[in-house]
Amino acid sequence: MIQVIAHLLQRIRELERLARHDSLSGCLNHYALQETLLNQPRQIAVIAVDIKGLQRVNLEKSYEDGNALIIRVASLLKKIVRDKDNVYRVGGDEFLVLLEDCNLSDALKIKQRIDLSEVDLYIGVASGYDLEQVIIEANKNRDDIKRLTSKRYAQIKSN
Repeated sequence: MIQVIAHLLQRIRELERLARHDSLSGCLNHYALQETLLNQPRQIAVIAVDIKGLQRVNLEKSYEDGNALIIRVASLLKKIVRDKDNVYRVGGDEFLVLLEDCNLSDALKIKQRIDLSEVDLYIGVASGYDLEQVIIEANKNRDDIKRLTSKRYAQIKSN
């Protein structure tokens, strides 16, 4: 009977882990992010990351190559952030890095380390005390970068 209970408890822990983690990248997922929103630390910075060209990789090469790129980015982000920080995969090619007790200056230093990688990424950064608003701002900053670089590319291509 004790072995059965121990086995059930182990399965429950495994199911809880699976519910909070993305199966491909091993990052925390959107569900885990929602839990974090309820228990946010005082000051937080967010780095919003989008993989440039993932759709093109999927279509021109293969979905296996696209998955390998997602895993590579997840590994890179986990390696660069501090132990107390968390990396979330919140969409197909989108990640959020939550940096606890981190100001904008320190977050920008971490962003610079990400920029040094050999992976093309769109990155937005924000910091503040309201996690939900900081996420919105970081996503907006990332999307602004996407728009600016896309317009620049379109202008160069049309000349």
